[in-house]
Amino acid sequence: MAPAPRWPGDARAACAFTFDLDAETLWMARDVREPVALSQGRFGPVEALPRILHLLAAAGIRATFFVPAWVAEHYPDAMKAIVTGHHEVGCHGDEHERVSELEAAREEAILTKSLETLTRHAGRRPTGYRAPSWQLSPRTLGLLARHGFEYSSNMMDRLTPYLHPREAGVALVEIPVSWVL
Repeated sequence: MAPAPRWPGDARAACAFTFDLDAETLWMARDVREPVALSQGRFGPVEALPRILHLLAAAGIRATFFVPAWVAEHYPDAMKAIVTGHHEVGCHGDEHERVSELEAAREEAILTKSLETLTRHAGRRPTGYRAPSWQLSPRTLGLLARHGFEYSSNMMDRLTPYLHPREAGVALVEIPVSWVL
């Protein structure tokens, strides 16, 4: 077993609260246009987000919300609520596209558009990235490094953060995530 990590302030543990605010993009990426399915997506920004933000505020917790650019454009009030609550906005693609299936130029164009859109809506440039559909291409980490990202939150292989091998002179921090036990 690996030695226990040392956390700032000699804390015994650390926990990051992160949310993927996907809205309808989960279904759009699979070309689903059926109204009931899409309504599940609207539930997130319209009903769930205000309640989550209320709970986080009551507990004094700041979180990270990974948001597709499409969601930022279509739910500006949700973006404003996240930012007003002093939470971080991370990049989560544009329309929940499968990055691993994209040509190199298209992947970079989507990343650039997403950064511009999220920066405009959040008032600051995202420094973290979570891939839509949990899929990276062999180029993704290099693109993130070249576009100034500081961390990735995609891998599910460890409990503690670690550094990726350098790409474009940058060693991205990986903040592992898990949604399966």
